[in-house]
Amino acid sequence: DNHVENYVYEWNSLVLPFAKNNIFSNAVDEDEHIDEQEGALAMTTTLQLRSVRSNVALLESHVGEELWDAAKIFCAHLCLSTHDERTAMNDATTCARTDVTARTIACASRLKNKKVLELGAGIGCLGMYVATLGASEVLCTDYDDEVLANLRFNLRHNVTHMGANIDAGEDGVVERHLATRNAFGHCTLQWASLDWRHLTDDDETMSSSSGIRLQDEKATEDQTQSDHDEDSMKYHGNAYMYNPDIVIGSALVYSAEGAMWCADTINYFLSERGAKEAWVLQMPERPGFDRCLMRLEQKWGLEYEKYNIDDDVFQLAVNSVGVTGGGKFASDVDDFALFIIRKG
Repeated sequence: DNHVENYVYEWNSLVLPFAKNNIFSNAVDEDEHIDEQEGALAMTTTLQLRSVRSNVALLESHVGEELWDAAKIFCAHLCLSTHDERTAMNDATTCARTDVTARTIACASRLKNKKVLELGAGIGCLGMYVATLGASEVLCTDYDDEVLANLRFNLRHNVTHMGANIDAGEDGVVERHLATRNAFGHCTLQWASLDWRHLTDDDETMSSSSGIRLQDEKATEDQTQSDHDEDSMKYHGNAYMYNPDIVIGSALVYSAEGAMWCADTINYFLSERGAKEAWVLQMPERPGFDRCLMRLEQKWGLEYEKYNIDDDVFQLAVNSVGVTGGGKFASDVDDFALFIIRKG
């Protein structure tokens, strides 16, 4: 049933060219030759994504339940960075291209064997695509219950329909690993609740060197334990204690209200949980994002680099979506930028 009370489900298919490091891609025998002319572009990767829209004018859809342009562009960027590399490198800090662009920094080879945390995952588009590019773990996070329910559905739907193995981990914990036929083995794809408001600076109670007020760990453990037997793709640890190598996100700030929360959360995982970088694809003119960048610099001493989106990336993103209920691009390539954030 595509209708639930005052909301309607819409299905989108994100279709991107085959990437060599891709897990959800159509299977290719190891000895099968891919013509250089057609190259990886002859194969495709398809994610099936359910979004939720209001069918009543007075109701507003949750921003986390739609497929936003920024997520599509980020996936297209990673897809083309994979094509640029041609072959993956073990622990590269830059990719095969000699010119320094966003593709040489936020590129697919740097995701290999890495633990990746997605902030504001929404319907899970970006996190799922990253999971196909060789990451060892991808944890997709959001906070609203309805958004998390749809995120959970999308992760499970794609894993179920595109091939997965279910293995018992240590202590009998069930983990779902994405099946792959290439050298990257498997990726553990999971979801968790993460509320940025619990990571906001508290001048009165400094529970860490960065001034972050942590959510009560015991309360979080109790909350996750209640769902332990209900969803094998739910992260069973404390998401606030997760130690990612790279933090990713798209369209994280869309109002001034969330700018401080976003900045503090990025700083927390860079300064306290060991993340090396945060990659954020954003519309810089969105209200509050300038405040977010200012807080990252002035409050937390972080550095960032801004990169424009390449025209071929934008065009691939525009052409990548098959939609049953709309979904045209409402913005231009110049409206987006990729930000690489690091400790100073």
